[in-house]
Amino acid sequence: MYLRIKGVSPEDKQRGIAAAQAVIDAAGITALRACSGMFALECWDDGGFVGELNDEDWEAAAAWLDAESAAIDACCIGWPEDKKPGVSSLEYYADGESPPH
Repeated sequence: MYLRIKGVSPEDKQRGIAAAQAVIDAAGITALRACSGMFALECWDDGGFVGELNDEDWEAAAAWLDAESAAIDACCIGWPEDKKPGVSSLEYYADGESPPH
């Protein structure tokens, strides 16, 4: 996983990624499955909410969103809410892939 967030140190990012992984582990799924659920949710949204999203994708997407929130909170421990970065994203890259710089 990769955390794209401005204004935090590399150590803060690593703490955030560890927090995200802990949430995903607690959900009993892999990061890939959580990310896939989020992708399914985004595609369903982009498609105008036609049909229904299955329960597994809902749960996986919820885990991804919770993981992203935990990552931001872990990066910004002690920061006032108005100082936390407004834009961030948790991203998944398979082994051997690199996030764009």
